[in-house]
Amino acid sequence: MDFEAIRAFVNRPWGEAEALKRSYWAERCAAEGPRVTVEASEALRDHASRVCSGWPSERDRAEDLEHHLELKRLLSRVASALAAG
Repeated sequence: MDFEAIRAFVNRPWGEAEALKRSYWAERCAAEGPRVTVEASEALRDHASRVCSGWPSERDRAEDLEHHLELKRLLSRVASALAAG
């Protein structure tokens, strides 16, 4: 095991990498529109299903649906509060 490589990885400037990532995606979205994020998510989903056969499972799908429903519920609460206020 290369402990120096592990140390270098852990000590990377993660904040800088995150800033560069945000900048990259902001530029892509500005140039190509929101469709670029859909295409990226489709590519990630395709990759995940190739790496992990059987993904997503029925349980994964059910959990994902629950998260989406909860997000929708919270967004509806915010919309109602803004409309009332």
